[in-house]
This record gives sequence, C-alpha cells and structure tokens, in this order.
Amino acid sequence: MALVVKDRVKETTTTTGTGSISLGGAVTKFKTFSSALSNADTTYYAIEQQGDDNEFEVGIGTYTSSGNTLARTTILASSNSNNAVDFSAGTKNIFMTYPADKAVYEDASGNISIPGTIDGRDLVTDGDKLDGIEASATADQTNAEIRAAVEAASDSNVFTDADHNKLNNIEASADVTDTANVTSAGALMDSEVTNLSQVKAFDSSDYATAAQGSTADAAMPKAGGTFTDDVTFTGANSNLVFDKSANILTFNDFMEFEFKDSTYGTTGRMYDSNGGLVIQQESTSASSDMQISNQDGSSNLVIKQHSAGNIRNAVRATNDGDVELYYQGSEKLSTTNTGINVTGNITVSGTVDGRDVAADGTTADAAMPKAGGTFTGDVSHGDNVKAKFGADSDLQIYHDGSHSYIQDDGTGNLYLRTDGSEIRLQGGSESMLRAFKDGGVRLYYDNQEKLRTDATGIDVTGNAEFADNGKAIFGTGSDLQIYHDGTNTEIDNATGKLIVRSSSAGTIEFRDQSSQVLAQFNDNSDVKLYHNNNEKLATTSTGIDVTGNVVVSGTVDGRDVSADGLKLDGVEASSDVTDATNVGAALTAFSTGTDAGSSDLIPVYDVSASAWEKQTIANAALQGPTGPTGPTGPAGSNGAAGSDGGTGPTGPTGPTGPTGPTGSTGPSGASFSGLLYGPWRASTYWVPGGNYEQDDFSNWFNAQDDNDWPFMKLDRSGTDAWGGDYYTTWWAFRKVYRTY
Repeated sequence: MALVVKDRVKETTTTTGTGSISLGGAVTKFKTFSSALSNADTTYYAIEQQGDDNEFEVGIGTYTSSGNTLARTTILASSNSNNAVDFSAGTKNIFMTYPADKAVYEDASGNISIPGTIDGRDLVTDGDKLDGIEASATADQTNAEIRAAVEAASDSNVFTDADHNKLNNIEASADVTDTANVTSAGALMDSEVTNLSQVKAFDSSDYATAAQGSTADAAMPKAGGTFTDDVTFTGANSNLVFDKSANILTFNDFMEFEFKDSTYGTTGRMYDSNGGLVIQQESTSASSDMQISNQDGSSNLVIKQHSAGNIRNAVRATNDGDVELYYQGSEKLSTTNTGINVTGNITVSGTVDGRDVAADGTTADAAMPKAGGTFTGDVSHGDNVKAKFGADSDLQIYHDGSHSYIQDDGTGNLYLRTDGSEIRLQGGSESMLRAFKDGGVRLYYDNQEKLRTDATGIDVTGNAEFADNGKAIFGTGSDLQIYHDGTNTEIDNATGKLIVRSSSAGTIEFRDQSSQVLAQFNDNSDVKLYHNNNEKLATTSTGIDVTGNVVVSGTVDGRDVSADGLKLDGVEASSDVTDATNVGAALTAFSTGTDAGSSDLIPVYDVSASAWEKQTIANAALQGPTGPTGPTGPAGSNGAAGSDGGTGPTGPTGPTGPTGPTGSTGPSGASFSGLLYGPWRASTYWVPGGNYEQDDFSNWFNAQDDNDWPFMKLDRSGTDAWGGDYYTTWWAFRKVYRTY
C-alpha cells in the first residue's frame, strides 16, 4: 500500500450517504483513479456536490480495484464539521488533491516545518536532545568530565548510527532555497531567461520571422497608403487591374464601380458592357444629376478619344464657360453665350425649333445621353485629370504623372466588391493578396503564401519577428505579453496562472543553448532539476530525492542541521550514557582509591525511576538493613588525650609512639551491608578469523554464579585481515558484599 498523488485525476460519482465512493468515470480531458492507483493504495481526495457549496469533503481515501471504489478512510476537512458528509442525491466531482496542511514548504524566514518524521525520526525531539550534548563531546573525555556528565544526567536519548550517517552526508550550510544554489544546480530563474529558445513550451512557429516582417512592411496598411507596383483586384469572372508600367487601371469584362449614397442607396455604376464603358446613374429618388465636373476653376475639362494611335480631343469644356465638340481632333461645335458655333455641316432630317428632329437624331445617336449609355471607345484622362464620382467628388481616379490613385475623399467607405469568389491583387502574374468570399485572406511574399486567415485565427508560414520592446500581446486586457527589452526576454502574465502544458503523457524540458537539460517535468511523475546536465533533485510521491549535498540557510523542523551535525561529529558512535554496560565501563576507568568516606558519592540505579543517580555512601548505607559488625578498621593516628574512660577493646598495635592515656570507650558505629559493583578486567585477547575469545569467555562466565557476575562488556577493536574480529579487553562487574 502506497500513498499516491497524481495530477489531473478527476471523476464524477452519484454516490450518496457516508460510505465508500463508487467512481463513475473520468471528467473530459482528465484521468481516472484506476490509471494512477493500485489496489489498497491511498491518496488525498476532494469531493464536492456540483452546484452546491454546502457539501464538500477533503480526506485520505483507500482505493479498491475490484469494485473501482474509494473508501473515505480519514476525513481531514468537510462541510460537516470535519466529519464524513452525508451526501445527497446528484452528481459530484471527486479528484486527487494535495491538502495545504500536508504540504512541506519554506516559510518567509527560510525555515521548513515537517508535521511528521524523516526516515522515522522526529527532528524536533532529536534536536532538543542534541542541544543537551556539549559540543565536541567524545568517549575520550577525562574521568572528571565523564563523572560530571553522569552526575548531571537524569535522562537522555541519542541518535542511531543511521541517523548519524545521514547527517554526516548533509553538506554544512546546505540550502536548496538559495537563488545562487538553485542556479548552480542548473535551474533557470525568471530574470535569467535571455532567449525564448530556453523556454521549452515556446513554439517559434507561432510568431513571425524577419522575412514575414518584411512582407508585412511591404503590405498595404489598413489605414491606407500607396501601392508601388501593379495591383489586381480579382473577381469571380474577371479582374480589375492597375498596370503600373502602363499607368492604366483596367476594368475587364463584368467589372464595375458602384456608387452608394447613405440616403438613396446605389446612385450610379461604371462598368464595361460588350466592349463599351458605361457610366450609369441608378437612383431615381436623388434630385442631383450625374455630373462630370472640374472643380478647380482654372483648368478645362477635356474628354479625349484614342484613335489610330492618336489621342485627340473629343469634348472640351473651358473655364470660360464654352463647351467644344470635336471630330478626329477638330473642333466641330462650341457653345457661346448666345448659342452654339458649328464648324462644318449640320445635317438635320427634321427641324430644330421647327426643324426636322429625326435628322438631328443621327447626331444625338452618336452622343452619350445624359441618362447614361455605353462608351464604345476608351475614356482617357491626362495627368492629374480626375475621374470623379459622387455628389461631392467623393471618389476620384487619376494619375499624377508618377503614380495612379483610386482616392476616396468623401463620405463612407471605399468598397472593392465582387459577386465572384475572390478578389486578388497581383504583381504581373505573381499573387500579392487574395481575398475569398465566405473564406479567408492570404498575403504573399514573392508569390509565396506567408499569412492566411481562417475560422480560428491566422496561419503563418515562416517566422514572426518583433523588434526590442515589440510585444506579442494576448488577452482582452493585454494579460500575456512576450517580448525582448534589448537585454532580457520576458514572458509577462498579469492575470491568473501562467500554464505551460504538454500533450498527454508528455514531458516538458528546459534546455540551455547546448541542449543540456536544465529541468524536466514528467507527466504523472516526477520533476527533476539538473546541474551541468546531471540530475541533482527529483520529486517523488513521498517527498524529494537529492543527488549530492543539501545546503540549508535556515532550519529543518526548527533545527539548525549544521550546528547539530557539528555536535554529532564529536559524539562517539553508539554512545549511550544511559546504558548500564557503558556506565560500568566508564566507572572501571576510575582510579582506585583507599580514602572513601561517608560523604563520598557512588552511582545508584533507582528502580522506581528507571534511571541512574548519585548518592552518598552514608545515605546508600542507610537504605539497606543493618548488617553485621564490620571488621576492625586500621589503627587511627594518635589523638589528643581524652578523659579517662572505660576500658576499650584491645586494638591492633599502632605505630611506635608515646604511650597515650587510655581513652574512653566510643559509641558503636553504624553498620552497612549492601551491594557494590567492583570491576574485573580480563587480559587482552586476539583471535584471528574466529570467535574463540567469545567462546572461552562464555565457558568461564557460565561457570560463575549469576548473582556474582551480573554484567559484562566486550570492547571490540576492529576486524583483522582474515575477516575475524579481535578484542582488546573483556570487562565484567562482580557483586561484592561489604559491611562497614
């Protein structure tokens, strides 16, 4: 059974009540619990009633594969006062989560708090114990130091060898939160990104290249501008072509200009009809006439005719007010303030003012009616002579001697309209722009398509290039911006989360310019950080794995690991000041004295407190029953003469000295019958390749009275070349009964 936490695991359920959850299938674009868990695995879960904030629960669940169910093993939080929720009918969402109170994180002071243990160790408890150990304490301390440590100790705990080895492998001042250390480990800080290629999720195909930028520079802005080459507007059946080299705007078959008025709708059209140019007024509601006018007041209005390679005047209206009609370049009729002047003959079959109108009709048939008609030849305009359209000359078409213009100076918009499927601008035979009816628009560079609009946006062929501080901006509020400021490249997200997402079961990698891995993010698995292309830190389902040393600037569970490690470095392996054998071994190292007094201290094991303590010999003696009278002690030195007393017992012969007066008999002294432990030391043993010394000692020890030899200790010194152990000293404590 393992505790498993995975990303994007979410299902629905219709389970009611407080029992196990029957999983009903994954939510769209999410995964099932069965894809992440094995039978009896546990995980953190959250469940909520859809559309009801009053029913929710967070806890630890146990998965059963046979029924595809999740038992609500432990409730961490809920809408039912942190008890199991009695869910009502309806659909609920259930998904894997990571509760905040189960997270391990670094606080603002650089410290890490761990609610549980590390490798089964409670660092807070262990650290408190370490605080009580003197720095650089070793087993080679002096007798006085060991005595002081024993006398001061009431209770103690120590780290195991495994704990010691783990702490020794932690680099002093290890810190995985320090920016410099993280950078050294191969991670990439926001401020260090200098090229968008360093960001794995960045797809350069989403952005224009320098070449596309050039294409855009050469394109016609929406705000207007000047075409510098031929332009083709492509219709369904024919095209409108401006030939720059010939300075001609050509209206092919079925092409027309349409003129609209905001009030009257279509007011006129200009088009080709069977080889003739038609300028036609459409509106019957407008009160204005169709006009071809000259507005500047200083030049003449001339209609010319192209014939046999010659361009000749056909009609000329001067600024003086007369109008002239020509035939093959020769003036034939001109108006005057009194009427007309005619050069040549006038043939009238009927009358004019009484003359034959039928004859005059022949002339009229050769003229363009004011109501409109079809030109059977070209209409030519000199440089800066404009074809004007609209009541206020809103649309003007002309050539200024260098360039040709279709200029909208009036009200409303300029429309290029086709009843076909496409409008096309061409340079010769090469496409520059194509616009499709009910479709997209395509822009070209050197006849190669570079940008296309479609129903979802745009497709770009090639790259998109942005100058320094030129931004690719996304979102209604310009929420996401990608740009280079001349020094650094920035991905700036102003709203919500910045999500870098890979395809299902994919991997996201950050690499440097030499393709060395900096960081790796694996779908439904671990996150890895690298240094010099070597993995240094990986996340797991239970925490992290570190390759190398860890430097911490703060604490772990409130403990300064560096300071604790220095203390542990000075503690001998397996040292235990509460172990009876170790205490006995230490006591045997004391020097042997002959001047013990009743106020001297001895170690005593307090059974009721299960601990060693110190007591005076006199106090220890009083605790036991009165023993037999002890043997006569050695003769004391001569004292001052006492008062005459009764005859005392004969004492041993003292040193030669002056005979003193007989002293009085003194009071009987207190007797002591107790248990003392005296050290016994065996000879140094050396046994290569075997355990004979243990067998020999065991044979001897088994022959002794257990009541006399309750403790023993073997000091192991090492391993010899044959793989056997050798020992330098056997120690044993023997019971000695003494009566004082």
